[in-house]
Amino acid sequence: MHRAQLESWLGRKYKTYRAKKDVRIDCPFCRKRGYSDDTSGKLYLSHVKHTAHCFRCGYSTHLFNALAELLPDLQASSYISPPVKDVSGMKEALAWNTEIDAEAELSEFKTPGDSISKLRGLQKARKLPYSKRKHYLEAWKYLKSRGVTEAQIADYDLRVLTSSEQKDGGQYIHRLIFPVKHLTVPIYYVTRVPTHKKVKIKSINPGNPRKRHALFGWHLARNFEWIYLCEGTFDAFKLGWNAVAILGSFITEEQLDILARNPPKKIVVAMDGDARLKAIDTMIPLLQGRLRGTEIVNMYMEYKQDPGALSTVELKAKKLEKPSEALRMATKLNF
Repeated sequence: MHRAQLESWLGRKYKTYRAKKDVRIDCPFCRKRGYSDDTSGKLYLSHVKHTAHCFRCGYSTHLFNALAELLPDLQASSYISPPVKDVSGMKEALAWNTEIDAEAELSEFKTPGDSISKLRGLQKARKLPYSKRKHYLEAWKYLKSRGVTEAQIADYDLRVLTSSEQKDGGQYIHRLIFPVKHLTVPIYYVTRVPTHKKVKIKSINPGNPRKRHALFGWHLARNFEWIYLCEGTFDAFKLGWNAVAILGSFITEEQLDILARNPPKKIVVAMDGDARLKAIDTMIPLLQGRLRGTEIVNMYMEYKQDPGALSTVELKAKKLEKPSEALRMATKLNF
């Protein structure tokens, strides 16, 4: 497919704009998603990356899906060859646009450490250097003991810092590194000591203002129709690929902006038990105010209970409360 061809098809029904390598049109999905009509061409369609994304209402899908909705009379055989089998997990990064993207300043944040998946491959092939073997084995055993699967280790690109010669090695040496990605670009990372023993400082994270933008797991969860919103990384691992960790007990304005660009149909708030009242009283109203078309429910957690410590069976049995019901219960229990 050529750009001129794409522009010609869309020009039959929509006003087109030029945007470097993409084609822009007024987004017809903004009104359907609760926004006013778009009159400035915020829907970007890329014939190179095969993506369609509106930087106003957050509509995002594969180019062929978008064409099927925008031009239902157009024969699919004219632009799909061969047929697309699965576009739900597409991983193409959308181009940064400094004019309309509030996170344009969040360029790639170099993540230290060695990929645990690659180290495992070297270990299986008996090619893993002795200097890295001990720290890799500690990290691997710790992650498995916390219920993290091999697929999650690969998909979240979990790492371990095995050498002090690497970036930030002196501070984070021998720690687990959890990269935080926006789309496919690493923008931040958090660390963890790979041990069950009590330590003075369990986590040391970069003191960087971009942490306010960090949503751990969003690069995978954004492809799902509904998501979990939780506190920490291990909570996200236990809840699944559609879980997003806000890396704290309160959501920031920048994190709300990211969710609002591609809003899910439903959000299950699964905060730790000690932060439950704060979530019900403050965070859920913020989510309802910014994501008006999204259903918000709360997962009931007892005091000092967190999703990462529960089994899958226990999580499935957890009660989901509507915000008003959850607030009444929390007030009644003085929780």
